[in-house]
Amino acid sequence: MKAYLIAAMVLSATSVSAHAFYSSDYEFVKSETLSLSSKDMTRFKIEAGAGGLSLVGTESDEITVKADVYQSEISSDYCLSLVEQGNTAKLQANVCHMKNNNTLIHLTVSLPSSLMTEIKDGSGSIKARDVSIQFIDDGSGSIEIRDNLTALKIEDGSGTIELLGVHGALTIDDGSGKLRAEDIEGDVMVEDGSGNVIIENVTGTVSVDDGSGNITVRNAEAFELLNDGSGKVKLYDIKNP
Repeated sequence: MKAYLIAAMVLSATSVSAHAFYSSDYEFVKSETLSLSSKDMTRFKIEAGAGGLSLVGTESDEITVKADVYQSEISSDYCLSLVEQGNTAKLQANVCHMKNNNTLIHLTVSLPSSLMTEIKDGSGSIKARDVSIQFIDDGSGSIEIRDNLTALKIEDGSGTIELLGVHGALTIDDGSGKLRAEDIEGDVMVEDGSGNVIIENVTGTVSVDDGSGNITVRNAEAFELLNDGSGKVKLYDIKNP
């Protein structure tokens, strides 16, 4: 019940912010709901185009997707599907058109917390809580993750990244935007183009290859600066400097 309440709260916040941000150009068209049993699934792949994406982990054995469709011009030129492919569940949303389809699809997904997940996202924010995301390929938009239950790799073009709680190693290749990561159970490797980097409470070694921007690392086992183009480096409570 608690997990579903959190999912409802995330959905409400996403819908309100989306309407406020896109109200001048985009209008709400409809909502669609998809569901799929995940009893025999070991992986979940998400391919999402323009629009926000929110994920909440639950103790259920079902994947449920609520999709809010916004358009600046009425069109049926978009795809939305949740299917089973062998032992993998696959969600596609707004990625099948060949040109601008004037459509945004904001997704709220509830899924088993332990289901290994991969995300390929075009644009729009990503928010996740109590999930097992292994990989994110993101074009643009902010990323906010709380309590990821496995090691995580992120390839990001632009946008702020905020991570709180990763149960495993963390690898980030980031083009631009502020990065903050806390409470990481493993090594951290960051390759950053521009933007400030703040990393705290890491059980392993923090390695940073940085183009520009300040670097702050606090409470880590060790620190390695692979490259620093410009900006200050501040270290606190490094056990093996």
